[in-house]
Amino acid sequence: LLLPVKGLTTNTSVREPVHPPVNGAKNKCNTSLTQSLKPQRREREREREREREREREREREREREREREREREREREREREREREREREREREREREREREISRSQPHCQRQLSPCGRTERERRE
Repeated sequence: LLLPVKGLTTNTSVREPVHPPVNGAKNKCNTSLTQSLKPQRREREREREREREREREREREREREREREREREREREREREREREREREREREREREREREISRSQPHCQRQLSPCGRTERERRE
C-alpha cells in the first residue's frame, strides 16, 4: 500500500510504505515518515509559537502606547483647566481692581449708591 508523503504536492512520485499498526495501535503509523518529519514539524511549531509571542508583545506595546497617549491627553486637559482657572482668577483680580479704582475716584456718598439707588457693582451686573 502506497500513500502520498505529507507536505508534498500530490503529483510528486515520492511515496513511502505505510506500516501496518504496531502493537494494535489504532491508527496506522508511517514510522519512517513521522520520524523524519518530527524535528522539522517541531521546529515549525516552535517558530509559529515564537511568532505568536512576538505578535502578542507587539500588541502589548501598542496597548501601552495607547495608554501613554490617553495619559498625555488627560494631562493636557488638566493643564487647560488650570489655565482657565488662572484666567478666571485674573478676571476676578481685574474686577476687584476696577472696584478699588471706582472707590478711590468717587466721594463717599456717590460710592455707596448711584443716583438710582443701586451700588456700582449691581449697576454693572
